[in-house]
Amino acid sequence: MILGIIAALVCWIPFCNYWAVVPAIVGLVLGLVDVKQKKPKQVPCGMGVAGVVLNIVALGIIGIWTIFIGASAGAAAKEIENSAKQFDKNYKESQEHFKQNLENSRKEIEKANKDTLEHLQEAQRKLKGL
Repeated sequence: MILGIIAALVCWIPFCNYWAVVPAIVGLVLGLVDVKQKKPKQVPCGMGVAGVVLNIVALGIIGIWTIFIGASAGAAAKEIENSAKQFDKNYKESQEHFKQNLENSRKEIEKANKDTLEHLQEAQRKLKGL
């Protein structure tokens, strides 16, 4: 029964609950042995039954926690994968926008240089005409 109490207390702690499997199994076996030995002798076996019940409950809680943690880890992995895909998509879009903006800026600079060159050439012609 003591092992059942220890297993029942530790099984509630996530990730530590796996350590509770050992005392739960040992306690379950010892409880079953106690009940089996006392039944034929007509001796009260309440402690053995309580130990068996506590250990079965602890093993059940460990199983539920394992399923819950596994499902949570799966959901987290899926969310991380979705976030990575969204990041890649956003990164590619931002690269494309950057390239477009860079090309537009290059064209504007070329046009400004061309306009400036034309103004300088016109000013040079005017100066030659004086």
